[in-house]
Amino acid sequence: MSRTMCHKALSCVVALSVILVTQQARVSAEDGEPVQLSEHIEHASMALLPQSGAIDFLLASFEDTTRRATGQAASSEQTTSSAPAEHIDHGEPVVLEETCDNCQAVVANCGCRKNRHWYVGVEATALVPNIKGRRAGTLLNNATGPTNTFYTGGDVEHLIPAPRIWVGLQGECWGVQFRYWEMNDSGYDFRPLLLSDGIEAWERLSLYTIDMELTRRLRFRCTDMMASVGVRYAEFGNQSFAQAAEVIGPTNQDLATGSVHSDRRHSGIGVTAALQGLRPIRDGNWNLFWSVRGSILWGEGRNAVQAGASVTGVTGSAEAVNGALAVSDESMFIGEMQLGVQRDFPLKCLPATAFFRAALEYQYWDAENNANSFAFSTASTGAGRVDSFAGSGDKRLDMYGIALATGFYW
Repeated sequence: MSRTMCHKALSCVVALSVILVTQQARVSAEDGEPVQLSEHIEHASMALLPQSGAIDFLLASFEDTTRRATGQAASSEQTTSSAPAEHIDHGEPVVLEETCDNCQAVVANCGCRKNRHWYVGVEATALVPNIKGRRAGTLLNNATGPTNTFYTGGDVEHLIPAPRIWVGLQGECWGVQFRYWEMNDSGYDFRPLLLSDGIEAWERLSLYTIDMELTRRLRFRCTDMMASVGVRYAEFGNQSFAQAAEVIGPTNQDLATGSVHSDRRHSGIGVTAALQGLRPIRDGNWNLFWSVRGSILWGEGRNAVQAGASVTGVTGSAEAVNGALAVSDESMFIGEMQLGVQRDFPLKCLPATAFFRAALEYQYWDAENNANSFAFSTASTGAGRVDSFAGSGDKRLDMYGIALATGFYW
């Protein structure tokens, strides 16, 4: 009886040992370590129950259990490694990336374009310029009637279309791009001399910029950004002319004429830098778009003015013409901002993505004033007097309007 009880006790010890070994085998299987369960069980069983036939049964039973546990752990590991992340906490702060290696892993569904690609775009801007720094006019003083004053300028201060184009090659982080923008418009006003007075006036505004830049892709939270720095060449031109005439004198047989002419220009080359961004606002295809740019240019500024006055008639004649010219080296600052929305359209039949963008745009141009010029002329007779003046100073303007763009990434 005591021998039987001893045998049963030893059997319980073996069973407990096997259970512990099996548990260790499962843990090892989950950690990816190879399992040698049969050796552990055999050593324990031979030491404790060398004569028991139950050992073979336990070996077979627990080896089968181990095989199934190992297979489940491997299957679970494979599923875990292949399954994509279903949720990322957008509230966690994301540090601005120094490299683009983990671009796609920052925030899901943000449309990060990692591969090298070309892009091209065309944009139609429509801006209203507000020109400052020019002044010119003519005062026609009739000895027997009212004094009429005519000013030049303002003929181009309306909505003016101006095209912009760009093309670039962007890698995972670095790229290059070329940009061109131009505005060119003129206004004309003519009123013939019929009964008392007439006027002829015109004004022209011309602006353009050429940029060659190095670009760098950045990312912050869910915003794809592109910084750029490079070289810009720009030109500013504003010319105006006005001539007014009036019949004066006691018998309306004298003619008073005044004319003014102004020419302001600046051209230079310098540095330009910009930062623009796209942030999804609805799904992967709707984006909030913004852009800021600043440029500093150095070049030659030119201000030229001329003023003329004349009175001719039965009471006598008088005429005067004066002009002034100033040329100097000047610097010019250009600031630009855009804010709008962009819609992407992935193409099904081509490996490309089209986009359409609508934005508000503001520009500010300010040339350093190192060249002022002013001219004044007067002519008078017994019938009346003509005063003409023309001045040219700061070359400043600001513009606001809209911008519509379209293009492709491929």
